[in-house]
Amino acid sequence: MRLKPILIRITIILSISLTTLSYSTAQNYNYSQYFNVPILANPANTAVSTKSNYQVGAIYRDQYGAVGGQPYRSFGVWGDIETLGGHFKNGWGGIGVGVFNEIAGVGGLTATKGFVSLAYHQLIGIGSLLSFGANIGLVNKRVNLNKFSFNNQWNGIFFDNTISNSERFTTQSVTNFNLQAGLSYHYYLSQHSFIGVGASIGNLSQPYEGFFARGLDYRTPLIYNAFVNTLFILDNNLWTLNPNVYYTQTKNAYEVEIGLNGKRSIIEGGQGHHQILFGLYYRLADAIIPMIGYEVNSFKFSFSYDATVSKLSPYNSSRGAYELTFIKIGNFKRKVSNDVKCPPLAY
Repeated sequence: MRLKPILIRITIILSISLTTLSYSTAQNYNYSQYFNVPILANPANTAVSTKSNYQVGAIYRDQYGAVGGQPYRSFGVWGDIETLGGHFKNGWGGIGVGVFNEIAGVGGLTATKGFVSLAYHQLIGIGSLLSFGANIGLVNKRVNLNKFSFNNQWNGIFFDNTISNSERFTTQSVTNFNLQAGLSYHYYLSQHSFIGVGASIGNLSQPYEGFFARGLDYRTPLIYNAFVNTLFILDNNLWTLNPNVYYTQTKNAYEVEIGLNGKRSIIEGGQGHHQILFGLYYRLADAIIPMIGYEVNSFKFSFSYDATVSKLSPYNSSRGAYELTFIKIGNFKRKVSNDVKCPPLAY
């Protein structure tokens, strides 16, 4: 496959996506390496990969440590596995689990989410893949109110936490049921390329999540996610390029991340399979995000860094966040017949 036509396709796809989404900006509510946590972005991605039938992964993010000295930290582990591979013609199911934890601020505001994700994938002919999925789980949010100080606790000399804060707190911990559903569609341009689109809606149960009396409405708003994902394999599998766009919205807050990641094989044969990973992303009106990594056999390690370019940059010296991911993939058996000609999905 020649390089020039591929680059033209990439430019067209990314230009259309950027034009469509450029009106929206937001703070970061998600991982920069969203493509390395596929079931969190969309449950339809559960066990969708055509190059493996199980994956496990872990991700860690440290953010805003340069502002106020209290970083926002998040950590997650997840895994998925193919199911029902022999029960449907050119179709299979997937089941996954995930646990994600976030903690921020002097009060230790903590959110912990655990869920089970289910999906089904159906090949349509030899050129299309349709997927749908849902995840169900529990979300716990808690805070340590003893770490906060309120105006009416000032006794003229210092903040006295033995004085009532007079706020209407009724709990320091709340747990709720949560539901997310999504769809995705991939079209294979050739044996070496595809384009995919997908969308999901989270917080479908819209649970109450406030720490105050229920007379005040603190229901979790819906979260809308969408992506455009492409893959191009070049020079007899030497290069793999994966341009993609991710969009998320919660109420009036928007986030758009656009860019490309890829890999290049450097060692083949008896010494195993080794690839260098690279990437560059831009979160609109927020950060430039370079990424590097290494893949050896079935293990992949990635590191990315958010360099702030927004109005926050003078206050954090452009130090936004860093992320580390680890992924292990594997195969127990083939999920589809040898007659299906398709490149591996980029998840």
